[in-house]
Parts: sequence; C-alpha cells; structure tokens
Amino acid sequence: MPLVVLLLTFAILSGLFSAIKVWKRARTQGERALLSRIGLFSAAGVLFIGALLFRLPIKYLLLALPPVFFVIVITNKVFHSARQRVRQTPPADIETMKRLN
Repeated sequence: MPLVVLLLTFAILSGLFSAIKVWKRARTQGERALLSRIGLFSAAGVLFIGALLFRLPIKYLLLALPPVFFVIVITNKVFHSARQRVRQTPPADIETMKRLN
C-alpha cells in the first residue's frame, strides 16, 4: 500500500504546484474560471482513482496504471485545448453588441 500512497501524494503535490503556476499566468477571468473547474475535476478524479487503486493488490495495481495514465493524458489534452479556445476567443465588443440589438 505505500506505493499507492506515494503515487497519490506525488500526484496531489505536482497538481497543486502546477495549478498555482498556471493560475498566476492566467490573464482573464474566463481563463481563471476554467482553471478552477479543471482543478476541481482533477482533484475529484485523483481521489476517485486513488480510492479505486488503494484496495488493489500490487499485481492488479500495476495492470491498472497504464489505462489510468492514458486517461490522464487524454484529459490533459482536452483541458489544454479548452484553455487555448478561451485564450483565443476575442473579448466581446460592446459597440458591436449594441448594434446587434
């Protein structure tokens, strides 16, 4: 069981430090809102996966780690593309919005 505890501790600490770094680089309020949602989703995911893996024997734990890794990589790509979309979306021009109404 110490392997799982070490992995979870490492995942939580690395996630926390990277979230702090990204939060400081966030430029807009929309980007920060997206980052807070990503943080909550990631924390819930780490706790859920940790709870599932905590009870597994080492043999099954090693078999479960590659799919978990791929899920984490895919989730990271989805969140990264969402963050890029938020960054590239131009702010709404109030004059254009007035003309539309």
